[in-house]
Parts: sequence; C-alpha cells; structure tokens
Amino acid sequence: MINKVQSQAITEDAIAIDKKKIQLETVAVVESGQNENIHWTFPSILLRYGVQSNIELRLTTAMEGGHNVHQQKTNTFENVELGVKLHLLKNKIANLSVISHIIFPTNTEKLLNNEVNAITSVIASLDMSKKFQLGGAIHYNFEEFAQRSIDYSILIYYIFSKEWNIHLENFGALREERNKIVNLGIDWQFKKNLQWQISLGTKLKQEYNYISAGMVWQVN
Repeated sequence: MINKVQSQAITEDAIAIDKKKIQLETVAVVESGQNENIHWTFPSILLRYGVQSNIELRLTTAMEGGHNVHQQKTNTFENVELGVKLHLLKNKIANLSVISHIIFPTNTEKLLNNEVNAITSVIASLDMSKKFQLGGAIHYNFEEFAQRSIDYSILIYYIFSKEWNIHLENFGALREERNKIVNLGIDWQFKKNLQWQISLGTKLKQEYNYISAGMVWQVN
C-alpha cells in the first residue's frame, strides 16, 4: 500500500518510500477562524523519492491565500522545503523514522537576511491489530529563538478494508493548551498507486475549523 496522504503536516507513516519510487502528495485546505478570517492552502505539494529502502529525499512547497473583513491576501508561495527521511527501525509491528527539513523563505527580504529555518520530526507507528494502527510524532521547529516550539501529533487508524479506512487525530503545541486540534478523516485507496483523503478538523477552546482534501499518487 502507498503511504497515506498528509494534510497540514500532521502525523506521517514512519515507513519510507521504496527505492527508486517517486510519490506525489497534494492537499487543499480551507481554514476559518475568528472575525470571519479565512485562509486557504492550494496546492500544498510534497514530492518524495526513495534513494534506498530506508532513505528518501523530499521537496515540499505550498501556495497560500486568505481574506478577512479588512483585506484579501493574494495567492503566494510561502516557503520551499528540502528534506530527508531516515527509516531507523522496522519490524513486523513497529516502525521509527526521523525527518529533517530545511525551510527556505520565498520572501526576498527574508532570503537577504539569511532567515533559513528548519524542522525535525521523530515519527513512530505501531500495528496494534489487523484493524487498528497507532501513529505518533514529535516535531521541533528551529525558528527564531523566541518562536521555537515543540509540537506533537497522535493518530489512530481503523481499517475497514483494503480500500477504506478512517482516522482520528489530535495534534498541537505542547505548551499551548488552546492550540490543540482534533480531526476526523476518511481514506480511499482508489487504485493500487492512487489514494484520496478528506478530513474535518476543529481547534479546542478556540473558534477555528478546517476542511482538507488530498491525493497521493505513486508515479512509478
């Protein structure tokens, strides 16, 4: 089975792409918040290439836009990220991986000021039974010192069949209680190399909701 599509950089499968395989993941997200603020991301693109059975190279970017009661933001590419995923542990029921991305801003002023950031994630997945899978991740953002944060995500999959499964996820910042988000999604394995996903999410203790739809295509 191909790796599951990811929306909003949440829990990813700990398994790396197979050697010499190329996988394209794309997601569209619409978010609504306080004061009629709306933000959208389309397309969000993640391209993955398997160098070895336990190593993959990654390229990701996204076009973002939005509007509120005062102004509208035009669509712009916000960042370009280059990364690598290392599959460290693999057995019959458990997997462990590390992902590191270097984030290059497309804003000219930030590039001239050498404002390059990074994010590192440790991801684990566990097959609890034939029907249930558990995943979790810790994400550390290496931004300006005052903005550095540690995020987490926990995901439970229930497998209906080879074609369908449902997931429930909780993710957010460890130090900010109000930023915890819960989402519910459905995955459809349309073909052997093609998968679709749709999910709905809401932020606890704060006015915020989103809907996302995504696709995974394993090119070869």
